[in-house]
Amino acid sequence: MPDSMARPNRKSNCDPVKQGGTNVFPQAHDYRQQEIAYAKEQILKSPWWDQKNIFLMGHSEGGIATAQSNHGGFNGLLISGWTCTHKNNPSFDGIKSPKEIPTLAVAFVDDSWRKGKFNEGRCADKADGRNLIQIDLQGREHGTYDSRIARDAVAKFLAENLK
Repeated sequence: MPDSMARPNRKSNCDPVKQGGTNVFPQAHDYRQQEIAYAKEQILKSPWWDQKNIFLMGHSEGGIATAQSNHGGFNGLLISGWTCTHKNNPSFDGIKSPKEIPTLAVAFVDDSWRKGKFNEGRCADKADGRNLIQIDLQGREHGTYDSRIARDAVAKFLAENLK
């Protein structure tokens, strides 16, 4: 689980006051893909890993990275706090990961970072034939980790996709 913000000269692409992106660090999305590749490489080098049970999970900007990842070899993808929708930028609209990987998407319906904005929507509407479970939480929150419904859905998804 690399900390993207720990990289030298990394700036946040999010403004908590505006509850939206700033695009002050457009390289963020490339960084995230590099971090996924690095994390997977480190796992594969480790003696403790279970090659049959590797999952990729990301929240918010990490959720974008998960949806945009074309890295294979995961048992499942977990997209949190992202809608897989970007009306202003087709390269971020939809899910780019391999279709054969089961996917869980968890987000608040009225997330104040998304509601009424170019990225309002649902990953389920962008599933494009993939095995995707959408959990729509009621409320305006952005962080899904405090929701028991979200935590239970993640636990169930992991259990159902273990080999």
